Amino acid sequence: MWNIYEHLDKISKRPWMFIWDNSIISLRLYILWYYWCLNEKEFIENEIPSFHNFHDWVAKKYWYKESTSWWANMILDQTKDEKKALEKFFELLSEYKNEFGDMP
Repeated sequence: MWNIYEHLDKISKRPWMFIWDNSIISLRLYILWYYWCLNEKEFIENEIPSFHNFHDWVAKKYWYKESTSWWANMILDQTKDEKKALEKFFELLSEYKNEFGDMP
């Protein structure tokens, strides 16, 4: 089974190995590419909680009316810096998993 959280854990330890510019926008593109590849090969994700709900969770956390600007843009808007936004992403991801990690 494939799991985005395993990949994100590896990225959090050495982001420069996966994201050449250490930016949250590049991380977002990496994740989009990851899901596209899984979809192309018809692999099934085994992720709890669903990463697809992360953007709604970030929107609620930062009091956005809607999540259409994507989680990366919302975090970047809060931090005003690509590197800080990347660091904040991993903090938020940990919080998200702790809050919803045992839900089906």
